[in-house]
Amino acid sequence: MSHRRFSAWTRRLGALFFAAACAGPAAALTLQGAAYIAPSTTIAPCPVAACGGFGTNILEIADGDTSNFNGFAGSDGLLGIIDLDLLGNFDLTGFSLWNDINVFHEGVGTFQLRFYDAADALITTSAIFTAPDGQFAAGVYSFASVANVSRVELEVLSLLTGGVCCRIEIREVAFEGQAAAIPEPETYALMLAGLGLVGFAARRRRRAATAR
Repeated sequence: MSHRRFSAWTRRLGALFFAAACAGPAAALTLQGAAYIAPSTTIAPCPVAACGGFGTNILEIADGDTSNFNGFAGSDGLLGIIDLDLLGNFDLTGFSLWNDINVFHEGVGTFQLRFYDAADALITTSAIFTAPDGQFAAGVYSFASVANVSRVELEVLSLLTGGVCCRIEIREVAFEGQAAAIPEPETYALMLAGLGLVGFAARRRRRAATAR
């Protein structure tokens, strides 16, 4: 192969591996429901005597149902952490919280999010957010993109007060984001091959210059 043809070939290969490595972002997703989120908590649920048997199943905050009397209710006055395990790795840009509809002015007051990667290492912590009060729609919270998130801790810091009682009552949660942009193994192989060939081409050019 001539030097000119070899150089042209390495340029084409370099362009190919660069395009593969820098492919456009994945489609935006709303992560809601059991296909994306597996919630769990050690917060004791509301006793049957107080809540009539509603709100005892933490899985209901990620079942896609935002209606009243669906979700999780904690025992009176309890704060704590709800783990939101994501079924995959995602780049997150927003969070939605459907608080209690506040018939009796109950629900989350303020909360904070902590983001973890697949190795369960803390990535970052959000600002403190104020939960929606007296609305059926979700409270929507945007933040700078957090990459490669595998788990989120939702820490309830305070409760709504002024009604009959005060307890955690969450109907549903969801995230906005996209699948994490993790290169496939083939992309890494192509990158290494391209870098090797570019280095080989550079060495050939140096040898040719020395020979002249």
